[in-house]
Amino acid sequence: MTRARKVLKWGGITLGAILILIAISIFTYRSWFGFVLRPTVQRHGITFDKYEKLPNGRVVLSGVVQTNELFDLQIKRLESFAPDLWYRKAKRNGTNPITDYLQVNGWKLRVHPRAKSGTNAMPTDLSTYAEFKQAEKHIALIRQWLPKATLINGTIVYQDREYTFPVITWEKGKLDASGVWPVSAVPLEIKARLTGDSPYQVYYAMTPLDLRARVQLWETNNLLNMRLTGGYKETTINGNAEFEHEGVLPIRAKLNAPDFHLSPALLKLPGYQEITGNLTANWKTNSYALNLKAHAKPIASSSNFPPADIELIASGNTNQVRIERALSTAPGLKVTISEPLSLTYKGEMLSERSEVNLNIELEKLPWVKMSGRAEAKIVLEKGSKFPRAKVQASGTNLSGYNLSAERFAASGTVSWPEIERMDARLQFKNNSFVEISSSANLQTREIGKTEVRAEGQIATNLLPSGFKYSYLKLSALLSGAVRNFEHKV
Repeated sequence: MTRARKVLKWGGITLGAILILIAISIFTYRSWFGFVLRPTVQRHGITFDKYEKLPNGRVVLSGVVQTNELFDLQIKRLESFAPDLWYRKAKRNGTNPITDYLQVNGWKLRVHPRAKSGTNAMPTDLSTYAEFKQAEKHIALIRQWLPKATLINGTIVYQDREYTFPVITWEKGKLDASGVWPVSAVPLEIKARLTGDSPYQVYYAMTPLDLRARVQLWETNNLLNMRLTGGYKETTINGNAEFEHEGVLPIRAKLNAPDFHLSPALLKLPGYQEITGNLTANWKTNSYALNLKAHAKPIASSSNFPPADIELIASGNTNQVRIERALSTAPGLKVTISEPLSLTYKGEMLSERSEVNLNIELEKLPWVKMSGRAEAKIVLEKGSKFPRAKVQASGTNLSGYNLSAERFAASGTVSWPEIERMDARLQFKNNSFVEISSSANLQTREIGKTEVRAEGQIATNLLPSGFKYSYLKLSALLSGAVRNFEHKV
């Protein structure tokens, strides 16, 4: 036998042996697949406790854990088709009823807070249209390779709040999830139609509260269109937007709540009937206009309350906002702006001057645990970085936080970062008083020359048990950094 024939003979034997080993490996891989799977998934940050084979070509993983910078995922039990059967079924996916490709029981997803980038600037290379097209491709792949899945007994944790989801189902692009809102424990439902037929739809509802919202997305005339419909009880909200191929913001958008009705309990306004009003907002070519009006009448048993009105008219663009008109006669807080006020979103004032007047009844403000009346006049003038503010304030019969004062008066000028001058006087009963005259730098946390004078019986109720005094007379000078005071008494 020649050398060439020997090479061909043994080469054929070796190739045949390799093919036989490959065939044996293919037909018996489910027996050893778990050993290969473990080191493979560990490269992607995934671990599991146990691998099991089930009849009908299915496998089970127990104690699955994945951890990365975006989220932590824990799964008690994950059941699916074996890879070869999964592949064959997905490739010949038809119209016949299908079995779950994936079943997950007992899962918990903890979403990590987004890391701060150190800048609030919007990336210039992002495109809403491009993101939609990319998502559309991913959804199509999921429909093809994961036609049906069921997730039960799950929890999503975000910002220390747990959203529980007893059942989530997915079948050929149709998503159906039922869950519970944290804190209030109100049931919620999320439905989505992502079948590839236009439009894509996502629906959200909290039926016990009569709260619902629907978002639809589709393409027409080379634009991405979005429509929002929703409402709360009798209130309806409608909106739409159009996106071109470039940019994050729409080229046109509208939002309308033409006749909204809100419960006074939502805004903590006891003694008032239903709050009614309208809201319109329009966006075009990177500029917007906003118009809000709201009104509430007092109920018959609270006829001493005045009607409550809020009006806000504003316009702006991506760099600044202009408040044309702002008026509030809500209980406890009356606000008026004498002249239009233009500001950048960083707080820099663009208009030359504006005046804000406040009239406050503290006991009617639910977020302030105080009582009494206060008035303030704030004159805003254009400054270098933030507006220069001249403040004059006064109050009577103030009480709260275990302190009470018959009268209060204050005036000052703030030109960031300097408090150029601040004078304040608190008058207590029996002619007791505290006077403060000060200046400060808010950026360096330094206090300028500060004079403090106090006379009489002040805050005796705050003294520890067994301590008392009959009369106090204090004159003090303070200055220096907050952590390094200099004082003279």
